[in-house]
Amino acid sequence: MDQERVAEVFGLGPVSGPARVLRGGSSDRVWELRTTEGRWVVKTQASPEGWRRRHMWRAHALEQAAHGAGLPLPHPLAPPEPAVGFWSEIDGMHARVVRFVENARPVEGDSGVELVTLGAWLGRTLAAVEQLGLPGDLSDDESTPLHPITDWRAWIAEAGSFEVADTARELLPYVERATALVQRAEATCPAVLLCHRDMGPANVLHGPAGFTLIDWDHDHAGPAVPWWEAVHTAFRFAGGLDDATTSRPDVVRAVLDGHRAAGGVQGPADESAFAGLLRATLGFTAYTLWLSLGHRGGDALERARSAARFRAAAASLRRGLAALPEWTGLLR
Repeated sequence: MDQERVAEVFGLGPVSGPARVLRGGSSDRVWELRTTEGRWVVKTQASPEGWRRRHMWRAHALEQAAHGAGLPLPHPLAPPEPAVGFWSEIDGMHARVVRFVENARPVEGDSGVELVTLGAWLGRTLAAVEQLGLPGDLSDDESTPLHPITDWRAWIAEAGSFEVADTARELLPYVERATALVQRAEATCPAVLLCHRDMGPANVLHGPAGFTLIDWDHDHAGPAVPWWEAVHTAFRFAGGLDDATTSRPDVVRAVLDGHRAAGGVQGPADESAFAGLLRATLGFTAYTLWLSLGHRGGDALERARSAARFRAAAASLRRGLAALPEWTGLLR
């Protein structure tokens, strides 16, 4: 999408420099736009259909409420009509614009960020999102469904002629165990609310003004149990998803203590608290398996890259299940 066209539609003033791609490809990407009125982050995608449009409106409700409540996020610009949520339709594509956060960078890989301090901020922010009180429904979530075991068995059978065949076959018992845990937890879960659902190191910026949470759009924002979201976030930042043991239990405590102190509602300190983490891991593992099998097209190189991502996701699921006793102990 042409940067001059985005600037014109959103009324951002004349373009003052070349666009800088931050993430993605030609049709679905994030880039920095410079105009005489300032710096902006633009996200573009193909025009959505069906349930994706509904999810865009749902994410819009959450982001709008969070911005109105003063949560630390980039200022989203109101989109000119025709629009879906914060996305404006431009020449057959959709684009959204937020203000660029000056002098800030992701905490991912930033050795200058004190993780316990960050953890306390994450806990407070999780509680603030929870207190927006926007209801959600786990059954209305086509972007991250909990796939039945019959589907997994079909995909694993299909994988027999692909390089991921052995990994897929060996993974099935772990998928069965994780899916059963999630199903039991969801059968008796507490209130489901709209949550950010991607509070990872790449989506938290750090600068002189403090921390900022980015990426509130429909790619991830949706229904979740806030307590499960808090636990998932705590272990993402503690390093528990990347190795067999949790490297920073003090970060786990900082997130959960900050969440509780800010009024967040905490649930049972047992394996059910990891249902959100496991559901997300199962969903990503399934997605990478589909890609490696060519379900979304792609050439041999792209399928090989997806196969590597699938193997990494499978290893993460196995590690997570093995670590549940240790992780559960950190919740108490």
